[in-house]
Amino acid sequence: MIGPARRAWGATRRARAPLLQAPLAGAIATLALPPIDFFPALLAFGWLLALVLAAPGWGAAWRRAVLFVFAHALAGLYWVAIAFTVDLERFGALAVPALLLLCLGIALIQGSVVSLLALRRWRAPLAAALVFSLLWLAGEWLRGVIGQFPWNLLGYAFTDWPALAQTASLGSVWLLGWIALMLGTLPLAWRCPLRERALWLAGIVVPVSGLVVWGHLRLLEPPAATDTRLRLVQGAFALDHGFRPEPMRRWFERQLRLTRAPAEAPLDAVIWSEGASPYLLETDPVARRAIAEALAEVPGARWLLTGGDRFVRDAAGEVVGVHNSVFAVDREGALGAIYDKADLVPFGEFVPLRPWLSALGLEKVTAGSVDYRPGAGRVTIDLAGLPPVTPLICYEAIFSGRTVGEPRPDWLLNVTIDTWFGRSLGPYQHLAMARLRAVEEGLPLVRVANSGVSAVIDPTGRVLERMPLDTRGVRDVQLPAAAAPTMFARWRWAPWWAIVALVSGAALVRERMARPEH
Repeated sequence: MIGPARRAWGATRRARAPLLQAPLAGAIATLALPPIDFFPALLAFGWLLALVLAAPGWGAAWRRAVLFVFAHALAGLYWVAIAFTVDLERFGALAVPALLLLCLGIALIQGSVVSLLALRRWRAPLAAALVFSLLWLAGEWLRGVIGQFPWNLLGYAFTDWPALAQTASLGSVWLLGWIALMLGTLPLAWRCPLRERALWLAGIVVPVSGLVVWGHLRLLEPPAATDTRLRLVQGAFALDHGFRPEPMRRWFERQLRLTRAPAEAPLDAVIWSEGASPYLLETDPVARRAIAEALAEVPGARWLLTGGDRFVRDAAGEVVGVHNSVFAVDREGALGAIYDKADLVPFGEFVPLRPWLSALGLEKVTAGSVDYRPGAGRVTIDLAGLPPVTPLICYEAIFSGRTVGEPRPDWLLNVTIDTWFGRSLGPYQHLAMARLRAVEEGLPLVRVANSGVSAVIDPTGRVLERMPLDTRGVRDVQLPAAAAPTMFARWRWAPWWAIVALVSGAALVRERMARPEH
């Protein structure tokens, strides 16, 4: 009896081992992403590929892929729970359940797509790796479409590898993601016959090496600057004001004091963060007059750009919605332009399926009971004395290919409140994504975050100026010059779809050339 029992126990242990390895590999893979940027952690994707290929059936592959993605998401997005602690009494109990549900949703979407690899018994490991890379990216794309949350895409692993990051100007963050996956699966090449191993290594290492050299040459040119000077105001205001008059007044006056700080040279504009005005600037001439008076004390400054709310009212004057907006206020207290945020954060700015979910007690995390409404889309704002600019509010900077308005601007402005994330990986992940938008479009990006990290980023993704997390103050900066439109800016997704077709064709050819198993 001992022999069968021991064999059964051994079989159970072998069956469970991949279910332990998958989440471990997923957590390790997160180390490749910003701000840790531990490049060898990409090898965890080779580990996942091996686990999926070794699965006895699709069901086992599905469980392994879902566990990998769940741990990967949990390790990278743990900070989402911190947002629920801003209003601890109302939302604190939801912090952990909300985080787990978010990660489970990502895992079910992306893990299910990746597990499709197990529907075929692959003869050529290289062909399997090529298809695996496309399936992983398809899963990232799908969760971005379904959940509007394309956060921590694998391509961001190269944001702090400047030479290779220039590849985003050719094919966006998605091309970088494909490179990361193919590098991560390279160890599997050593399990292949010599000819396939050489093909695998040459097909990945040679092109990537060429891209690194090209990126290095691109970075040899020093950053060019314009004559435009900007003041970035990092106000570090608290989020627990509850719209009470006294905290709002103190918060507004602090921003005005920072605006009036002495300047060494004339400035063209002052920029506050998302939500920096507690007053409704569209209908509050007193607040606009206070801003105009502060601008009058700043030599040369013609504009103050700030985030704030804008009410939407029905014919009876009742508030039926809110816009999260950017306002441009001039030295006379007049509004020169308004941009309404188009991409809203689910549960942060609105409740999806509100009639049903509100009945379950679910509300948005931000203050107020009325949902935010999306704006019409990206715009380019042309203000006298400033180069044309496309504003991006908060996480609008994470959407590749949806960054610029028409006509093409000379710079991008990202205003945000990352205070929700606390002292975590979140603010640095958000900064990394904004940096790749600059590379993709060949445009400088100015980022103003309430409590950091505020930054000035040139068209190659280099951070020229930075204000650290959890600090308050101002930084006077020179606006970098725009580069020529990149391949991605000119052709958008055409190069990427050409690469998808090429990779798919290579996988098909390699699989057909492989000898059948006997």
